[in-house]
Parts: sequence; C-alpha cells; structure tokens
Amino acid sequence: MNSVWEGVVPLTIKLANNDVASPEKPPSYYLCIPRYSYITMASSAIRKYFAEFVSPSVVNDEIWFDVGGIALKWHYPIGVLYDTYGQFQLPWSVTVHFQGFPEEQILRCPDSDTIKSHFMNTLKEAIYLKYGDIKGINNLKIPEQNDLLSGFLNNERDKFWKVLNKLNEEEQIRNVPIRIIRPDQRFVTQEPVPPKGNDGKDTTLGELLERLVPDSVSRQNNSLIIKNDVLIQGITPTLDMSLIWLSTNLANTDNFLYIILPA
Repeated sequence: MNSVWEGVVPLTIKLANNDVASPEKPPSYYLCIPRYSYITMASSAIRKYFAEFVSPSVVNDEIWFDVGGIALKWHYPIGVLYDTYGQFQLPWSVTVHFQGFPEEQILRCPDSDTIKSHFMNTLKEAIYLKYGDIKGINNLKIPEQNDLLSGFLNNERDKFWKVLNKLNEEEQIRNVPIRIIRPDQRFVTQEPVPPKGNDGKDTTLGELLERLVPDSVSRQNNSLIIKNDVLIQGITPTLDMSLIWLSTNLANTDNFLYIILPA
C-alpha cells in the first residue's frame, strides 16, 4: 500500500484560451498530485497562479478542468482519471477553465468541505459493501475522524493509515468494493462481488470481467483473453490475479478497487 500512497501524477496545467485576459498567454503550471487525491485539492494553488491572467470578473468563479474537450469528474481520484484518459502522457496536459462550468457533466466542488464530505461518503459506501455495515466508521472518535481527513488532505500517511487500518480489522469480507470505468461509457459499473466463488476459490479479475463486462474478454481454448489491457493503479494485472489480493494491495484510499478499461 505504500507504493499506492506514494504514487503521483505529474501535471502541466494550461489556461483555457477563452479565459486569457492578458496580452500574452501565461506559461503552464506544473505540479505533482498524489494518485489517491482529487484534482480539486489543488484548485487554490492553480487559481492563485493564473489569477493575474484572467478577468477580475471570473477570478473567483469555480474552476474546472478538461482533457481533449472532456470535462474531468473531480470526484474520481486523479490516478483513476489519468489511467482513463491520460494515454501514458507525462506530464499529463490538463486545461483549467474559469468560466462556462458544465453543470450537466460534472459536480460542483466549491470548497474543501465538499471534498471531505465526498471522500467520507465514498469510504462509507466501500466499507458497507465490504463488511455489510459501517459501524467501524460510525464508532470513530472525533479525533480519529479528524486524523483520517487531515491525513488524506495533507498527505500524512501514518496519521491516515492508523485510522483506516482500524476500519479494516474485520476478517470476514462479504464483498470486494470495485468500480469498473470505461471512458466510452457515462456510467461506472459497480456491483457487490464476493471474494470467493461457489467452489471456495478466490474470484479472479478475469472471472469478474467475464461476468460484468463480457465484451472485454474472450475465450480461446478455455482460457480467458483480454481484448484491451486493464489498468489498476497504473499497472496491467493478469486475469488470473485474485480480486481480494488486488483489493488488499491496490485499492484506493477510499477502499474501492478501480478497474480501468481504456478505449
């Protein structure tokens, strides 16, 4: 899990052409964002950098981001967005907009409280899928809740994992929290997936895809073949890998295992 926590996405942020109010277009803003975090966690720094180059009438409007004309859904971790749309480009070129917020395409994120609320709700959803209840989260003391959020927002690994590991102490896992993302589809596939099959063996990635996304795999001589590479945390796993192992080692900080099927 340390590798997951320490992974970053290098970004080069460019100001949208229609937002430039200065004689010359400003240079890009370069930064690295942890794979587990949301791009809006860097909004303040990005806004401050470009503030002098945009009209005063929009400088305080909510900013949003796009790649190739696709508005980025900030409520997915930046690592997930990169695996979905990045095409291995480094640094990843992203455009920031100060106006024309696409209300029908993405959620608003006006402040850090929105980020905190979204992260906690997503974590609760994953924990519920995993164990069948959220008693662990509900029983956290206020200082523990604060440490969890502070660790997440401020990249304080030890503080964050001390609390999260407490939530994952139960041995009986009912389901593996998974989300399958395809850039050519609007909705995310999310279903309860038992960690073991009826035969008592671990459910594999290939078995999951064959059941939930049958058009992504094919069978040759009774062996599963993936049609396009799958990405999880930027790596390409094999189809025979156990879902429970993948979840334990490659799940995001919100406890979901994000499986990307690039177009």
